[in-house]
Order: sequence, then structure tokens, then C-alpha cells
Amino acid sequence: MSLFDDHVSPSPQEACDYMRDKYGFDIRALRKERGLDFYKTIALINYIRTKTSSLTCFGCDKTVSALEDLPIHMRENGCFTSIPKDDHAMWKSPQFLFPAYDNDPLLTSFESMSSDEDDDGPDPRVVVPPLEKPIRDLELLMLQEQQQQQSSTISPTPK
Repeated sequence: MSLFDDHVSPSPQEACDYMRDKYGFDIRALRKERGLDFYKTIALINYIRTKTSSLTCFGCDKTVSALEDLPIHMRENGCFTSIPKDDHAMWKSPQFLFPAYDNDPLLTSFESMSSDEDDDGPDPRVVVPPLEKPIRDLELLMLQEQQQQQSSTISPTPK
């Protein structure tokens, strides 16, 4: 599924090719240029999906009235290449490590996709960690934060 419209490709590779050819957005090249690791790539994909689903441009935060208007705005304003800066809050938010869509094929396959310049395939030295432990850690962290918030909002009852 494309990050910018409702186009559905037969495979994640073809979805990446579609976005590159139609919008000039090449997630594989971006990963390489920006040095995005596994988790940052997941965060970026989920961030873009979240913004797109709310009809908001991920590059400039402008909201449009219809999904078909979003890529038009992004092309006219150069937003397809406006990836959030390294100090953007999105990179630190655990929210974007969780899929915006269940079973998102882009999230499960980007490690196996090679860029056009790299015909050797994925780097065999790169070890992709299993997601179960980081997800459990994030769930525990979120639960602890919720408990802290609840305990700070509960005031003792007067006697």
C-alpha cells in the first residue's frame, strides 16, 4: 500500500517502486542517505502513514481536504523529500514504533529490499533484531507511564 494515496501494489517492492516513480519518494535511498536503522525506518513509515491518514502532509503539517489533494500539495511544495530532522520529536516517540496499520507489508519487508544501486541485496552483516522484545519493552514503559499518571492524579481522600 502506498504511503501517499490508496494505490495497492502486489508486493512491497512494487509499492516502493510505485512511490519512487510516481512521487520521487524512494524509501530505500532515504534509508541509505540518512543512515536510518531498522527502528528509525519503522518510525518513519508509521509517522507518514499516521499523517497521511489524517490528511496531513508529513513534510509541513498542512492539512488538506481530500486524500487525492495530499500528493498534489506535496509535489507542488517539495514535501516528499522533507524528512523530519534528526531532532524531531517523532524519532523519540514510541508511538511510531507500533504499526499504523496491522500487518503493514512495508514494515515487514523493507530489510529484504535492495536499492537499485545495490544489486547485491541486503547487507549480510546487518542483523535485524526480533521485534517481540522491543515491543514488550515499549508496552512495559507505556504501562509504567500510565500508572505514574494515574497515581499523580489520584488525590488522597480526606478523613
